[in-house]
Amino acid sequence: MMPCLGATGKHGAISVAERLIKTLKHEWLKRVPIIKNFDHLTALCDEFESWHNTWRPHMKLEGLRPDDVYYHKNSKSPIQVKISSR
Repeated sequence: MMPCLGATGKHGAISVAERLIKTLKHEWLKRVPIIKNFDHLTALCDEFESWHNTWRPHMKLEGLRPDDVYYHKNSKSPIQVKISSR
């Protein structure tokens, strides 16, 4: 199973990309009182990627995490990522 993010002409592809952006905005960036600069935003996005793939369960993957499905890591306890306040 390959992820499709925004593939032109593919049914449902845009909705997956839109859901990812919604998760980034509403579950991650809203926890940050102020984004100080571009480097800070880049660090937050890097941390989000790690959190999103190793900790957060996904409905599209039947409650599994991407690391479980695509990399077969199956860790018992998800990695907790601390949001950077640089």
